[in-house]
Amino acid sequence: MPKRILRVSTATQGVYVVQLQEEVDAAPYAALSYCWGGDQPHKTTKARLQVSNPILRWDHLPKSIQDAVKVTVDLGILYLWVDSLCIAQDDEKELALQIAEMPRIYTQAIMVVMASRATRANEGFLGDIDLNQEAELRARLPFQCPGGLLGSAFLRCQEKSHDPEPIDYRAWCFQEYYLSQRMLTFGSLQNRWVCPSTYLMSSSINIGRFTNGWKWQQDANDSRLNVLELHHETQKHFNTYSVTAIESEREALPRDKWYTLVGTYTRRSLSFTKDRILAISGIAEIISPEMNDEYLAGHWKRSLSRELMWHMLTGHARLSPRPSEYQGPSWSWTATNGEAYFKYDRPVNDPTLTILDAQTELVVAEAAFGAVSRGQVTIRGRLRKALWFGSSDPTGRTNLLKYPPSAGRKEQDNAFLITKVMPDAIEKEFEATDSIAGQPLEVHLLEYGELTGLGLRGLCGMMLREISSGEDPLGRFTRLGIFHVDAKLAKNNPDGVDASFWRQRTGEELRLFEGCELRDIVVE
Repeated sequence: MPKRILRVSTATQGVYVVQLQEEVDAAPYAALSYCWGGDQPHKTTKARLQVSNPILRWDHLPKSIQDAVKVTVDLGILYLWVDSLCIAQDDEKELALQIAEMPRIYTQAIMVVMASRATRANEGFLGDIDLNQEAELRARLPFQCPGGLLGSAFLRCQEKSHDPEPIDYRAWCFQEYYLSQRMLTFGSLQNRWVCPSTYLMSSSINIGRFTNGWKWQQDANDSRLNVLELHHETQKHFNTYSVTAIESEREALPRDKWYTLVGTYTRRSLSFTKDRILAISGIAEIISPEMNDEYLAGHWKRSLSRELMWHMLTGHARLSPRPSEYQGPSWSWTATNGEAYFKYDRPVNDPTLTILDAQTELVVAEAAFGAVSRGQVTIRGRLRKALWFGSSDPTGRTNLLKYPPSAGRKEQDNAFLITKVMPDAIEKEFEATDSIAGQPLEVHLLEYGELTGLGLRGLCGMMLREISSGEDPLGRFTRLGIFHVDAKLAKNNPDGVDASFWRQRTGEELRLFEGCELRDIVVE
């Protein structure tokens, strides 16, 4: 049982008794997954735990928690777990330890009540669904009820059936959905029961798909279906590959699944961005036995050299300013906000980058998958200085790299021609300008290697900012983004550009690290 739990029961005149209890003997309990929608005045604090009366005032509870109590009581379940009430929200150590318990809290719950339709806790989720307003009537058919009464069945067209629910935008709820074994979801259009039996393993039409009565076809991007599918597919592959696959395949498959989970998770939003590393920690713990590796702030140690090539997805997504509050080491996707994507984490020809050491310091030692206070990676690789002209463009596409001034090179010939920069965030130096900044940042390009497949060719690596002091035996850096020297662009000589000039200049970029010596550095 969780450390604290709500004992719920009926009283009179629609008021329920809700009692906060500790150290309860093992018994079936439900858990609630819902959108907070901001700070919660009703939350448990250290001061409130000192009050002798553990019975909570019904009229002080937000509507979504009241509705969850009603559902729990009506289903004959005696206990309910709600995060804002069962964890002291102003006790940092307890928060860290209880977040570390999330995998057990949600997987051991007899069911999870999901307030899918509510955008905030005070809205509730048991209101009527007005199908006359939400759906267009297409047909009315006679229907005989089990008792013999003749009624009607209505066929309706629902134009909004592909729309996500408010809960589908929340990062914490992604983990809660993924960890849960049985769910009763209360949506805008229907209520649904989801459990392992609803996973259609044997259907030749919908292999591995969940059913949704509103949908006439399946939408692969439907996060309400995808989350559990990710869970079951991951477990199925783990079980299969642990027996049949060679060692390299056994390692590759879990990591690919982890990258998918991270991408899905980071599309969602957080009320407090410092929770970015925390709200996926339960999933990391659940899959860690299959990874059989050390977890480092959202990454796995054995494949860290490849995982360092994550980047922030732009286009429909948007770059955010560099966080002012520490979220994780700069080399980790937890350090910034937005959708993280693993497109460049590919094997390379003759890799020159070597991870010599990698370590993190946990905020709470007992929370092995939780927040970190610092982290660093010691790397041996080849570096090349450059000048980065960035901007506040949220698409991340308004960038320019130049060679530092040098003898024998004209100013107009300093720009890189085929090298793309993918920033992690909008840096403070560029926040004031929408166009390319007049004053550049001096950066160091760290080579990862040369990509050769899957439509990606050419050198790639990390773009770093040096933060060393004169006393550092090794150079110290923080990550700013990644770069890719796109070899395919070298073949596209623009109109009006001399062909020999183009070949010479693009050739220089394709051989960017020729003659550079290996160097040991630390990235924090």
